[in-house]
Amino acid sequence: MKLLDRIVSQKLQKICISEALVNVYENMLKEIEQCKKSEVQEIKISSCNSVGEYLLPCTLHLYKKSQPDTRFSIRNEYTKSIIEHVLDCSADIGFVDSKINIDGIDCIDITNINLIFIYSSKRKLPMESISLREIATLPLIIGSRGSSIRQFIEEMFRSNNIPTERLNIEMELDTIESIKASIVENHGVSILPATSVKKELHTNSLKTLPIQEGSPYCEICAIYQKSRASQPHIKEFISYIKNYGRKTFC
Repeated sequence: MKLLDRIVSQKLQKICISEALVNVYENMLKEIEQCKKSEVQEIKISSCNSVGEYLLPCTLHLYKKSQPDTRFSIRNEYTKSIIEHVLDCSADIGFVDSKINIDGIDCIDITNINLIFIYSSKRKLPMESISLREIATLPLIIGSRGSSIRQFIEEMFRSNNIPTERLNIEMELDTIESIKASIVENHGVSILPATSVKKELHTNSLKTLPIQEGSPYCEICAIYQKSRASQPHIKEFISYIKNYGRKTFC
């Protein structure tokens, strides 16, 4: 009898162990399936400084509220590098401040951003507007060669018969933030995208005057390869940018 009890007990133990192993296996399968469903999808963005630093943060924040499994990595670069990275697929989507017409790249218009003349509140300019010829005589702080904003500014002067050699360039700086900091300290004046100086104009650390020749602007566009846009998570983000990009920019 004792032998029979021992055999039964051993079989019951084996059954319990088997059931436990089955449960562990089933739970493991469920966890794997859950991980697949919640897999983070990365979107690599290459952007010009005026968009990546001042416009995109709000858009990406709002997008992640509805798509929490999307992760963004952003690099701020010059337009030439942005195009290269879109072409070699090291970036899924690029944001530039001018229209691009290159084989293999789709370009969609998002919005236009005005460029405005700005100066420090410490500087006294007793006028209601200013001409480009007057701006050319002031100490000008602009972006480095290769930046699209620098190209816009130079073309603006050239189109009004003011050679760029006559510009009184005080400094060439790499970022809009460094340009703004220098202007706040009254080291010079500049022409920058209006969206990049909203805070400083509101706090009155910077001031602006209308440019007599008119308000120039840059065209904000998104660029990407169709092959990248075929991926569902990238396709969905591009669709969002097309429909809501302008409304959600900071």
